[in-house]
Amino acid sequence: MSTQISDVLRVALDEGAEAVPPTGLAAAALHRARRQRLARRAASGFLAVVAVLVGGTVHLGSSGTGDLADDVAALRPPGGMRPMVVTAYSGIRDPKVADGSPAFNYSLLLDRKTGNYDRMPYRSVIPAPDGTRALVRTGDNSEMQPSRFGILEIGSGEVRWIPGFGTGSAGFPGASNGGHWSPDGRTLLFDYSPRTGAEPGFVLVDAETLHPTKVTVPGLPGLDSQGIGPVWAPDGRQVVVNLSHSEREDQPDVVTGLRFYDLAGRRVRDLPVTATLRSGSAYAPDGSRMALSAAGQGTPLRLLLTEVTSGKVLRTIELDRPATLLGWHDDEHLVLRFSPGPGDAGRPAGHDELAVVDLTGRVTERLTFPAETALGVAEVHLGSSADLPGGAARITF
Repeated sequence: MSTQISDVLRVALDEGAEAVPPTGLAAAALHRARRQRLARRAASGFLAVVAVLVGGTVHLGSSGTGDLADDVAALRPPGGMRPMVVTAYSGIRDPKVADGSPAFNYSLLLDRKTGNYDRMPYRSVIPAPDGTRALVRTGDNSEMQPSRFGILEIGSGEVRWIPGFGTGSAGFPGASNGGHWSPDGRTLLFDYSPRTGAEPGFVLVDAETLHPTKVTVPGLPGLDSQGIGPVWAPDGRQVVVNLSHSEREDQPDVVTGLRFYDLAGRRVRDLPVTATLRSGSAYAPDGSRMALSAAGQGTPLRLLLTEVTSGKVLRTIELDRPATLLGWHDDEHLVLRFSPGPGDAGRPAGHDELAVVDLTGRVTERLTFPAETALGVAEVHLGSSADLPGGAARITF
């Protein structure tokens, strides 16, 4: 049954945003128009959030209210279909279920025909790049709730379960987690935690045939301190892992670099960096830069914008509260996930928001999470707003 939450999202968006450009308008044109509108508004003095550049580092502060974006409503583009939308809220804590295991979580998946969100009975739902399929997961890797992974055909609702893949798999003894779509949507990448005595590696699953292939990589670093395993490089021909070490167990790991492997498990190169690559979406659309996260859990986020080829830090952006990088909005803006902080009066605890920030850290757009996610949502997945109906303009950003 469809759970319609679009009205809740009006909290963060203008009620009257109904003017919709032609559905075939290219994403690049949308981005360009958006930047022009923001530039005009900035020139008119609408910016309420100020950033002070000190020695190449941007320190984000507010205009005296304590809120990162108290007055950013004035910065929002007037009306119309903005270029991005949340395609899925994945792993929502169900208040009706006393058991806190993620096995009992559910997800919300955007119906692109209606612009509403449908409740899905899966712990995780990760839409494919083209939006026709989604990777779904049930269970929690326990004996009582073993994990299963499958591919949901969104048009029909059919799920094709990946056979013998998950906790205690006979083919791959150990636990397989995560799941990342390749840029072309043809292959899924999973991290792999082997049982004692087995070689580490990663697993590739063909999205059409569901055939899984374990790629053995002796000495492959496991999940890093933030629980991140191998992720796709933008070309889809390599995977990347974060290299780190910790000299003491009571101290967080120190990131020392990124390591690239080809799809046969051969080491390609190392890149010296000092921050974490969370996913392939951390690469800028122009392909020249990465946005790496350099903050521990529960501490204010620090982002390092680095060159892809050399790892050279081009800019550091420091925020004043914890956040998670979700990706790039365009070549000049990032998308972050914020949790409520002490200065967020009027926004109840547990209600997260998305924020679009420019490369000085200034918030230019925000979108409040649906009320039903107040107890927690594990992941947020973003995609293009192209071809959505006009009524969905209010949930785009």
